[in-house]
Amino acid sequence: MDERDSAIKEKLSSVKDTSAEVKQLEDQAAAIMKAARAEISAALNKMKKETQQEVEQKIAEGRKKVEAELQEALASLESQKEETIKSLDSQIAALSDEIVKKVLPKLLTDINLLGTYWIKDGDKTQKAVKADIGEVNERVNHHQDDLLKNHQINIHDNRCVVANLNPGWFIYLEGGSHTNWQSLERRIQQKSSALRSHDGLHEWKTFTSS
Repeated sequence: MDERDSAIKEKLSSVKDTSAEVKQLEDQAAAIMKAARAEISAALNKMKKETQQEVEQKIAEGRKKVEAELQEALASLESQKEETIKSLDSQIAALSDEIVKKVLPKLLTDINLLGTYWIKDGDKTQKAVKADIGEVNERVNHHQDDLLKNHQINIHDNRCVVANLNPGWFIYLEGGSHTNWQSLERRIQQKSSALRSHDGLHEWKTFTSS
């Protein structure tokens, strides 16, 4: 009987010792898992940071490349714009000269039938107009305020009519009391309305001469 009790106690003691060992193993396993999780989390954070830096670097490089290409494209467009403007300026100048050469002689011939006055312009008297350009500009500037305030045409003994056909090109007319200015004005307005649609020909400016 005693031997049996002793054997039972020995077995029970052996079972208790095993439970303690199992608990120790469980604690060790929990510690290992905790350390592994911490290590994995740190590795993920490091990888995320490195990836973010790499993405930002690539974005910055891409933005820099796009900005450089944009500046190059803008410079090319500006150059093309300047070339186009130069080409248009030369075409407009050539068209103005062609219009003046073709239209002006006929216009002067029509006006010349209306009264007694003198004209400076055209191929025959171009140098005379160039020489008297200061006088014409002085008359225009002198009556500029009147032109802006009053667009009505008043008939006086003397009148000066200036047509700005092209930079440096003018028709300069003077007449006396014998000149039919009303008829002249009507004819000029008819001609000018037809000519305003052409590049290089601007509206007629009329004013009383000093």
